[in-house]
Amino acid sequence: ITYFAWPYLWIDPFRNFYEAAQTMASFPFPLEVLFSGHYYAASDLPRIYFPQLLAFQFTLPALALALGGLAIIILKLVRKQVRSLELGLLLGWFFAPFSLALIFQPPMYDNFRQFFFIIPPLFLLIGFCLEALIRVIPRKLVQLALLGLLIAPGIYWGARLHPYEYTYYNMLTGGLAGAYRQYETDYWATSFQEAVEYVNQVAPEGATIAVSLPAHIAVTYARPDLKVVYYFGSKFDPSITADFAIAATRLDFDQQVYPEYEVVYQVRRGEAVFAVVKQPAAAQD
Repeated sequence: ITYFAWPYLWIDPFRNFYEAAQTMASFPFPLEVLFSGHYYAASDLPRIYFPQLLAFQFTLPALALALGGLAIIILKLVRKQVRSLELGLLLGWFFAPFSLALIFQPPMYDNFRQFFFIIPPLFLLIGFCLEALIRVIPRKLVQLALLGLLIAPGIYWGARLHPYEYTYYNMLTGGLAGAYRQYETDYWATSFQEAVEYVNQVAPEGATIAVSLPAHIAVTYARPDLKVVYYFGSKFDPSITADFAIAATRLDFDQQVYPEYEVVYQVRRGEAVFAVVKQPAAAQD
């Protein structure tokens, strides 16, 4: 399946697969990673990076239930009440990649998105714990009330953060407000759509917009008459005076892009700002 679905392998299957595996295992991520208020190279992160983010980006009920489910499985394995092969595969699905990441510390960035594939077994562990809880609670109304309490944080924060749900942090960090400028939040710059839509409404025809990384998102949503230019890198022309600037707060780009401009719009949730729109002070006058 891999061979037929991956044209890169058709040229030289074994060599190209090995080359791709090497690149993926040590991806040369060019930007720094914000973790616990400090910037690190993606290849030089503290060993605690991965487990700490796992603990911070799930709701507290989910964490408690997953730990409870793990304890239940271990107890059943010790008592030989379940098939060890099936549960061994389940635990291996999570703990094998998790342990290898801790031991070899491959480059990681954008929080733990390279390891999303190990999340399903966590929810299976949650299922084991929920099943045990429901069995000891005979009344349906109490069961429903308990389930409502357990999912309430996820529903509440999902609605409050929409459409930036993936920026969620639990109260171990003080919530999203506590994680702001301490950990990565909107690392995919999804907030650029809202920022560009604001500029689309207020910018005069033919205006120039300077955009921080990743500028291609702004190009996607900008009005056809607007000129989008890159603020960073070889594509940046310092002689250009932009009418507007859009910058993400990731890597503090909002403080670096035209620092003399004034912020006229923010994409935010609570105290956490994801992106800003700036204008020259004279233009506002």
